[in-house]
Amino acid sequence: WIIDGYAMTKDYYWRIFFKTKVTDEDKKLLEVNRTFAYNEEFSNPDDYVKKTIGYFDFEKVNSTFVNPLFQDSSIFLSPPFSCKITKELIYSPTLEIPYSSITKKEHAWLKVSVDYFPIFELKESNACIVIHFTHKGKFINKYKGIKLGKDGFTLNQWNHQEEFYLTPYPLSLDDKLKVFVYSIGNKEIYIDNLHIEAYERKW
Repeated sequence: WIIDGYAMTKDYYWRIFFKTKVTDEDKKLLEVNRTFAYNEEFSNPDDYVKKTIGYFDFEKVNSTFVNPLFQDSSIFLSPPFSCKITKELIYSPTLEIPYSSITKKEHAWLKVSVDYFPIFELKESNACIVIHFTHKGKFINKYKGIKLGKDGFTLNQWNHQEEFYLTPYPLSLDDKLKVFVYSIGNKEIYIDNLHIEAYERKW
């Protein structure tokens, strides 16, 4: 059973050629184990190299242009602005990154983090982190919407949330990652420091 029918790679095949037993080191050359579970666990970060690929602080350190309509100076974590999401402006600015800028390999792990400041109960100012890829600008691949505060939160102070996401197998290197915060509530909520880190396997 050393010939893997699910996660076979060229490198693994030639590594085990003529072998009757394989080691854990050999198995590292298999494709990453993909699960259909909604919550994904990134358990081996030591096998990866980390890099920042996208960032919004809503002041000067922004990966792309931030519409001033989103900037609010009444509540902020890093001065002088945060991003205010309302029922009129329900989408935060979007971090949009081609797969080829994340990795040339068959997968990477992403860590998406954001700070948020709820001034209303989250059932009223409900919002979620949205992570997905698009293919040719149309087909949406591996959509995830993760509610802010799903593991608990404190009103009227800054809370921090991090989520891991395994990239889908790319349909092409031009596929684009999109990350933003989306409001599905009737009250405003403030966010700051929307951040994406990519973990690329060392081999």
